Amino acid sequence: MGAALMGAALIGARLRQLALGAAALVLMVAPSCSSDLESPTEVTSLRVLSVQADQPYVQPGDDITLRLTYHDAFGASPRPIGVTWIAGCVDPPGGTFLGCYPHLIWMAGELDKASPLNPLLQRAVAPPELSGQPDAVTFTGKVPEDILQPTGKDGEAPTKPAESARLFIFFMLCPGVLGPADMTDGTAFPLACYDENGDLVGADNFVPGFTEVMVFADDRPNENPPIDGIELDGTALSDNPAEATVVARCPTSSDEQKGCGGVTEECEHELLPLVGDVAETDSTSAGGPLQREVLWVNFYADGGVVAEPEVLISSATTGYKNDRKATWAAPGEAGLVTLWAVVHDSRGGASVTRRYLRVE
Repeated sequence: MGAALMGAALIGARLRQLALGAAALVLMVAPSCSSDLESPTEVTSLRVLSVQADQPYVQPGDDITLRLTYHDAFGASPRPIGVTWIAGCVDPPGGTFLGCYPHLIWMAGELDKASPLNPLLQRAVAPPELSGQPDAVTFTGKVPEDILQPTGKDGEAPTKPAESARLFIFFMLCPGVLGPADMTDGTAFPLACYDENGDLVGADNFVPGFTEVMVFADDRPNENPPIDGIELDGTALSDNPAEATVVARCPTSSDEQKGCGGVTEECEHELLPLVGDVAETDSTSAGGPLQREVLWVNFYADGGVVAEPEVLISSATTGYKNDRKATWAAPGEAGLVTLWAVVHDSRGGASVTRRYLRVE
């Protein structure tokens, strides 16, 4: 998954990558002319768009805050969504989130005991108005003071202090009741979301995922890359729906545009994420050569079609890119369209912005 947060990784039917090649959320599917499958950029269900750590790299004893951006587009309007955070998995066996499953199974039995006295388990209900808002849902916790301290089996000399450690923090969005999963039926994740009748909800209504945060002994710096907005055809878009830029609707419907026929040139507009040349330098290993972070932007929209779900901003070898634009095609239906742009760096930093368009 890369060195750190890489955005946020989603699990199961919503497994997405989050590093360039493994870090920003994309379920690879065979090419199809069907419009039934949700594209990486299309927001038509309950989706997590971004998880940002206030400190992509942390130190022992640090306070840490995670900020999650989600959008509930499953029904006619957003609903209250239960959000559960589970922390406490450090350097699991195998070094991946799968090694955290024993911890998650244990924590599944503690769901009814969530309280300020149990900082590893935090639960809340996000009201509908938080849907779509950048960084609207938060988790706060503390990095263990002894996370880099020497360890050893009984009777053995402790190992030397660790140079680094990984923290895995899981999040689950569920509009129903979160509970332990019946993993004997082939369910791959230890927790599940149930409706009022006790039945499992579909993948469009349950989003489990995790964030990976790194701890380094050398206190190396790492800042979240800023994003200042989005331009459409050279015009800065507003974050106020009442001031949304107006564009003409496309003569063809959105379903036709998503099919093999594609969109006509008159429906296309250029999207430019306003991200400067902000890539930091970092060494790949102790004593290794210095190189710059990779920066890229993921676009999401609840209307129209974004042709490029991922745009490279800065390369580790060639630096800041001159061509940083994506293409958005207007939908065939009138209405307000929300666009999100999430900038990531290859060391776990992220920032998100939201802008509006009005199609008439």
